[in-house]
Amino acid sequence: MITDLVRGGRRQTRTADICVIGAGTAGLTLVRELLGSGHTVVVLESGGITLEEETQRLYDCTVAGLPHRGYLQGRFRTLGGTSTRWGGQLLPLTALDIEHRDWIGAVAWPLTYADLQDYYQRVEHLFGVDGYPYEPGALNRWPIHGTDFDANQFTARYAKWPPFVRRNLARLVGKDCAESHSVEVVLHANVTEISLSDDGTRVVSVKACTLDGAVIDVKAKHVVVATGTLETIRLLLASRGVVSGGIGNHSGHLGKNFQDHLSIRAAELFPRSIRNFEHGFAPFFIDGTMRTARLELSADVQRDRRLLSCFGQVLFETPDDSGFAELREGLRRFQARRNPWPSVKGWTNILRDIPNMCRLGAVRFLKQRVAYPDNARFHLQVDVEQCPNSESTVSLGHDRDVLGMPILTLNWRIKHLEKQTMQEYVRLFRHEWERLDLGDARWNQKLFEEGDRWLEDVIDVYHQTGGTTMSEHPSEGVADPQLRVHGVANLFLASCSVFPSAGSANPTFTLLALTVRLADHLRALLAADASPLHVNAPQDCECPSTA
Repeated sequence: MITDLVRGGRRQTRTADICVIGAGTAGLTLVRELLGSGHTVVVLESGGITLEEETQRLYDCTVAGLPHRGYLQGRFRTLGGTSTRWGGQLLPLTALDIEHRDWIGAVAWPLTYADLQDYYQRVEHLFGVDGYPYEPGALNRWPIHGTDFDANQFTARYAKWPPFVRRNLARLVGKDCAESHSVEVVLHANVTEISLSDDGTRVVSVKACTLDGAVIDVKAKHVVVATGTLETIRLLLASRGVVSGGIGNHSGHLGKNFQDHLSIRAAELFPRSIRNFEHGFAPFFIDGTMRTARLELSADVQRDRRLLSCFGQVLFETPDDSGFAELREGLRRFQARRNPWPSVKGWTNILRDIPNMCRLGAVRFLKQRVAYPDNARFHLQVDVEQCPNSESTVSLGHDRDVLGMPILTLNWRIKHLEKQTMQEYVRLFRHEWERLDLGDARWNQKLFEEGDRWLEDVIDVYHQTGGTTMSEHPSEGVADPQLRVHGVANLFLASCSVFPSAGSANPTFTLLALTVRLADHLRALLAADASPLHVNAPQDCECPSTA
């Protein structure tokens, strides 16, 4: 069921087998895996059915290091969380990404690449994407011929994108939650404290409240924090009732090594033949799943030249008043559960662009790929992982929000290797672009200048990771390989904050694979502990529709 704390009593309690903090991408994926298991689950979600400005302001923080836009623009306190705006790109990490890479200071992940493979496939099934590989081995049945870039320098992989209708987890799972008698999602429940036993080895309760002071206390056998990287760190740091430095901060790693991908527009591209260009770089479809090409620095280049993971994408843009842009924005509004229909001006733009739209539609359904619009502009976007850096930190500031929670201070720092890796990537890409005579280009010269002027063109891409790193030994991190906080028997983290390194791919896919793996682990723990648990029925709560 879905209930709303603002419509219930001023003081409520719940007990459950599992308490999940956050009904976003990871939280709802975990709930989906637990549906039908017979276990009782209470989910505490800060937001409501739709985005609310007052609740969103709880994400405010102080930026002390490099400018970072994702702390606010890339996070959403609402049912579905970031999945209400998520682009949807699915691409696994590479084997090298999770290995020990001494040349960048990255420790090995405390699990093997094989450990993740079955869980990647289960996440693919959740989103209904095709089951073919990400590498170009299946190109014989793909409607493009791929790129001819030197395979010794670049590895081509093809990301999968679920349809817009399946990207929002609130749409995908919300109805099942609303109809379930074993799952309760409580809206407007802002968690402010995780309370530990006197010896600090177990969570005994979770406290949440509304903006106007209604309170709910939840007692559960197991607690999972699924609130995103920054909020996970904040909640652990702020829960100091027993451990003065915050839960999980026994070794001083909590809040350290905050990371994000850095992205730069490296070049404006002017293809010699747009139609030929489509066959190498344009998105295409396999069994209804959209695929897009990414060119990554090969593993050999990374090792031999001691570089970070880095990838480039050829992206295209159309004018804001084009029919293509109107349709794209309509799909995004649909994903965010807003009115998808264009305005009168939008319909005018679509009708004016009918010839172009007809050609795009014909290519999509007859040739199973995306045709570039005639007015498209192309550029090379290059993203690099961040070098692990203990000086890149998230900490509690002195100011507090309206709930009394300390506001975070984000001190985002990078090293020189990020710039060096981007420079090498662009040099190699430019060599291949010119060797293959693909057209003209205007390269971003700031990247090759001395000094920091290149940072003017660098943005973060909402891929926040690190800060509660998982490790085998408690002295080396915050969580163990099962995502359990070291030393706390029943507290788990379903968050990108556990990533020891960012790697070459968008983090959501790997996070969800880890979350599905965690669901299996929790089921096993609960099966071994069959003690009965009384569940209080919700009191004085109305159930808003999820339709």
